[in-house]
Amino acid sequence: MPDWRSLLIDSYRTVTWPWRKFMMRRMQKNSTVPISVLFYHRVANEELNPWSISQADFEMQIAWMQENFDMISLDEVQHRIKNGNSRPAISITFDDGYA
Repeated sequence: MPDWRSLLIDSYRTVTWPWRKFMMRRMQKNSTVPISVLFYHRVANEELNPWSISQADFEMQIAWMQENFDMISLDEVQHRIKNGNSRPAISITFDDGYA
């Protein structure tokens, strides 16, 4: 990514930080914090295609998610949607949640 784009993104994040912090506190108080569900298709180190992610990149993403979110099952996603969610949460599925 060009340096100017990184600078713009960093500037946006800095300027909007107070608003984002306020909104997160408000959502936590009301138990309306969004839940994200990520859909992965394939983790592989060989024959990468647009539907694949390398094992190293996947591990890096998982480590970041563990630091920043509650990692929950799809059953827990449904429970929190029905009963409220007061913490940032994320669930991961493969092949669009196919059992």
